[in-house]
Amino acid sequence: MEPRENSTEKKSRPQWKGPEGDCKTGLKLYNGLARAVVDFVAQNGMVVSWYGCGPTVYDSAHMGHARCYITFDIIRRVMKSYFNYDVNYCMNITDIDDKIIKRGRQTYLLQAFQNENPSLEVVREYLNIGLKHIKEKISEKEAEIKEGTESLIEKESEMEQTKKMSATGEEELKLANKVSDLKRTIKKILENNANVQAKYKMLTSLHEKTAPLLQKESVRDIFALGADILMEVLDEEVLSDNEETSNETTKKLRKMLDDEICRDCPYSESIFGRLSTKFENEFYRDMKNLNVMPADTITRVSEYVPEVIAFVQRIIDNGYAYESNGSVYFDTGKFASSPNHTYAKLVPEAYGDQKALKEGEGDLSISAERLKEKRSPNDFALWKASKKGEPFWPSSWGNGRPGWHVECSVMASDILGESMDIHSGGVDLKFPHHDNELAQSEAYYENDHWVRYFLHSGHLHIEGCKMAKSLKNFITINEALRNDSARQIRLLFLLHSWSDTLNYSTDTLKMALIYEKKLNEFFLNIKHQLRQLPAEGVESFKKWHNEEKNLNDFLTSTKVKVREAICNSIDTKASMSAISDLIAETNKYVDNRKPNLNRQLLENIMRFITHILEVFGVTESDRPLGFGSASGSNVENLEDTLFPYLEAFAQFRETVRDTGRKNGVADLLKACDSIRDKVLPCLGVRLEDHEGEPTVIKLVDKEILMREMKEKEELEEKKKREKEERLEKQRLEAEKKDKQDSIPPSEMFKNDTSYSQFDEEGVPTHDSNGEPLSKSCVKGLKKKYTTQKKNHDKWLAKQKEMK
Repeated sequence: MEPRENSTEKKSRPQWKGPEGDCKTGLKLYNGLARAVVDFVAQNGMVVSWYGCGPTVYDSAHMGHARCYITFDIIRRVMKSYFNYDVNYCMNITDIDDKIIKRGRQTYLLQAFQNENPSLEVVREYLNIGLKHIKEKISEKEAEIKEGTESLIEKESEMEQTKKMSATGEEELKLANKVSDLKRTIKKILENNANVQAKYKMLTSLHEKTAPLLQKESVRDIFALGADILMEVLDEEVLSDNEETSNETTKKLRKMLDDEICRDCPYSESIFGRLSTKFENEFYRDMKNLNVMPADTITRVSEYVPEVIAFVQRIIDNGYAYESNGSVYFDTGKFASSPNHTYAKLVPEAYGDQKALKEGEGDLSISAERLKEKRSPNDFALWKASKKGEPFWPSSWGNGRPGWHVECSVMASDILGESMDIHSGGVDLKFPHHDNELAQSEAYYENDHWVRYFLHSGHLHIEGCKMAKSLKNFITINEALRNDSARQIRLLFLLHSWSDTLNYSTDTLKMALIYEKKLNEFFLNIKHQLRQLPAEGVESFKKWHNEEKNLNDFLTSTKVKVREAICNSIDTKASMSAISDLIAETNKYVDNRKPNLNRQLLENIMRFITHILEVFGVTESDRPLGFGSASGSNVENLEDTLFPYLEAFAQFRETVRDTGRKNGVADLLKACDSIRDKVLPCLGVRLEDHEGEPTVIKLVDKEILMREMKEKEELEEKKKREKEERLEKQRLEAEKKDKQDSIPPSEMFKNDTSYSQFDEEGVPTHDSNGEPLSKSCVKGLKKKYTTQKKNHDKWLAKQKEMK
């Protein structure tokens, strides 16, 4: 089939029209369909239908996934716990996909190859093929780098020339638009060049690491260090159609793969299903560790293939799709020309972006043969005819499998119907995935409102760079949680806008740690103050003075600020800032008013802050006040049980300290400090000594205390090291001065070749050429002589005293 011309004409974005009805809660959301913050109106009162794009489970989940799922977990919690919406959240698991197919096949082939116990010669043969392929790819990247550099020079030159042009009226506007277009083009070229450079570096590094493996004498070593490249080679060789050039091992592996794929078994037991099941389980574990609530409904593509086939057939019947060589493609031109539909609602300017479209089709689906099957390069696959080495299901068009985009449409529609309130996903899914979802679903239902609100979480960068394996900055969730807690990661996200790019870096994590410490210390300090105050009866209620009235007014205004921030597209950054200000104001009140503090007011502030943190998923609902301690689920009971004993111990320790001070028993004081600094932190208890005040007792997460103890030790070690270095420097300087002072003034200039004659005291009078020195020069030298004489006399006196 000859493809139509690729249309790259600019498309306009249709004006968004919201559901009928009033906003019942005051909540506004940034809607990708409107590209604006708009009133949120659920289609069914206070019931919200929500579909979130889930993971493609072919590898471990990374921090980019965490950015997406924590973000929407926060928004979901806010809608449920703060606005009291009844949210029905459905999330898919993509377990049929090009990436899964390729990884599952490669994993199987590598294991099968190992099980064959190949000779060293055979393994080296495959390794050589792999190195040859890498060299070819390196050459391709070098050509792309050259092309990208030339393109950049050309566009920058065009930009300079355009800027120099002058025009008026409409022509001036055209020039301005051309400059804007050129800026966007240059930005894309720069981004593409950076990606190509990164891939080039990765390939050259891979070649440098792999080439030495040819010298290895152990097959086991080659498998251990060269598994990735062997997987790629085996996959390419086994799928090759050149039977004549294949060696016996390749032929055997090809037969084994064919038998495995044709084996009659459930998909979950296939080589592809086993891989996806493994990483799906890992994903659930990661989400639990991040305190992300499970979805109300989970859908898997492998369980929806019959529904996919029926869905695709209806789109064909409606005139928006066509069969070609066993595959089915969505006709974007036919859909876009319909008066009732618009293609690329989210990113119309990306219409015709072939790079993005190819990425959306998948690595296994962009061959020249496949592209020829389309009427237009902009069309995308709804059903992919099966190829060698791929799983397949029977259909009226032949054996095949679902396209990526249609999978979400089918599953979301099955659970949520012809129109949902919210659809969410990462910003990288806007085009083509979400735009294609919208198009095919609206083609199926013949409506224009399959999704009312599209929410997209911002990119996550690592230390300022896009996360990518080629840049070696790829961080899995499991790796991130080894260094930082789920609470700290969530706080990091809360301190930034959910729809903007977030830089995951040492500096931003430090901000989260500082905020966490501020919260934790606040909760612990207020709890300590509350324990000093009457808890019930007449004495627990005190008259409010101006200080209490002012603080209560501040609490009221903070509640208003937080609500306004949350209503403004769930602005957690502004909410957390308002809470920080409330903490600071409360701390001032405590410092100025203790011990005459108002218990009810402090408890109200604690409850409010704890409630907001609970809404955001920072704390759990079974922890009424503050963070509590991680050592028990019922924190209040734990504190009630432990504190009488801890207070008795603290009083006893204070008595021991007093005795030690009065009697000058240093060992007692050291023992008291040791139990405070070394023993109790390991049990999750912190004691703080304040002159003239009772010892402050705090139950703190043991991990925090251990980290603090380590930081304190490191600081003390640093101070000790700096002191030693300072003393050593002083010693060396003293030795240097002592050595200098030991020289008699008459000898101090004698070894200096700059001079040739001296007076009776040893002061130079002539330079090295025999020329007399100037009066000013001699005067300066005599001044140095006098200083040296004084220092030498002191040195002589010191030596005499030492004898």
